[in-house]
Amino acid sequence: MRRATAALWLASAALASCSEEPPPRPRLTAATVPKSDADLVQEQLKKDPNDAEAWFHLAEILERASLHEREAEALKKAIELRPDMGWAHLKLGTTCNRLGRYEEAVTHFRAAEKLLKRKPTLYNNLAWSYGKLGRNAEEIAALRKAIEIRPTYATAHFNLGVALLRKGARREAEQEHRILLDLDEGAAAALLKEIERPAVAAGEGGRR
Repeated sequence: MRRATAALWLASAALASCSEEPPPRPRLTAATVPKSDADLVQEQLKKDPNDAEAWFHLAEILERASLHEREAEALKKAIELRPDMGWAHLKLGTTCNRLGRYEEAVTHFRAAEKLLKRKPTLYNNLAWSYGKLGRNAEEIAALRKAIEIRPTYATAHFNLGVALLRKGARREAEQEHRILLDLDEGAAAALLKEIERPAVAAGEGGRR
C-alpha cells in the first residue's frame, strides 16, 4: 500500500515546464471576429508554411490538447526550418520523454544545451531520459548540474535522491532528503518513502 500511495503521488507530477522564459511566438494579428489561437496559427501557416515560430506555437497548442505525436511533428518542422531554435529542441526532448522515446529525447536535450542559456529543467528532464535508459551515472550528473544552476530546485533534489538509491548510495540519498525538508515537505516525505522501501529498480521513481 505504501508503494502504491507513493507511486500515485509521484504520478501527479507533470514534466518540468520548458517555458521559464517566453519562447518565440509567431507575429499574429487578431481578425475583426475573435478567433482562437489555433485558428490564427493555422492562418499564419497557410500564408507562410516556412514560419518556424508558427510551427512552434502550433506545438504548444497541440501540447495543451495532449496530442503529443502531432506536437512532436510540429516541433520537428520548426527545427527543420530553424535548426538553431533551442526552445524547440528542449520542448521536443520533453515531448519525446512523454512518448517513451528516450534516446531521441537525449539527442534533442543535448542540442538544446548548446543553444540555450543554462536551464535547470533541461537537465532535470535529460536526467529522466537517462534514468529510463538505465544510464544511472549520467542521470546523476545531469541532476547535479540542474542543482548547481538552481540549488533550491526541489524536483531535481528529489530525483537525485531516487537516482542515488538506484546506485546504492543510501547516505547520499538521505542527505537529499534533509535538503528537501527545507524546500518542499511533500517531496521530502515522498523521498523518505523511497528510502525506506526495498531497492529502487532502474527507471522507477522520479518526478518530471
